Amino acid sequence: MPGGIPTPGINTRKVNTTVEMREGETLALAGLLEVAIDAQTTRIPGLGDLPYLGPFFSNTTHQRVEKELLVLVTPFFVAASPNCEQFVLPGSDLLEPNDLEFYLLGRIEGKTGRSFGTTNSWEDPWNCVERMKLERQCIHGPVGFSR
Repeated sequence: MPGGIPTPGINTRKVNTTVEMREGETLALAGLLEVAIDAQTTRIPGLGDLPYLGPFFSNTTHQRVEKELLVLVTPFFVAASPNCEQFVLPGSDLLEPNDLEFYLLGRIEGKTGRSFGTTNSWEDPWNCVERMKLERQCIHGPVGFSR
C-alpha cells in the first residue's frame, strides 16, 4: 500500500525439481536466502563530531548475517496396511475426562483404554513404575547410575 504502514508478510520460496532416486537416498536442496549487513557507530558526544579527529573518538561495529535453507528429502516406500486395518486419525481417539481425572489428577484428556496414544503414560501419574524400572536396570553399587 503506497504511503501506508508496511505490513509484515510471509516470505515464500518455491522450487520444482524432478529426480530419480533409490529408496533411502537423500536429496539435498540448499541455497542462500538472505544477507543482512548492519553497522552501528557509537561516539563520545562532542569529540566524535569533530571533522578530522572524530573517528578517533568513535567506534563502528559491523555485523553480517547470512541465512540459508537446507531441505533434505529421503524417500521410503510405504506398504499397505495388513488386513485393511484403519488407522486412527490424530485427535479422533481423545475422550473427555471424567470428574476424577479432571479435578483430582489434572488431566485434560480421558483415558482411551488402548495401549498406544497420548494417554497411556497416565497409568502411573507420579512416574513411580518407570523410576523403579530405571533403578533395577541402572543402579549398581551404593550410589550412582551407570549403564
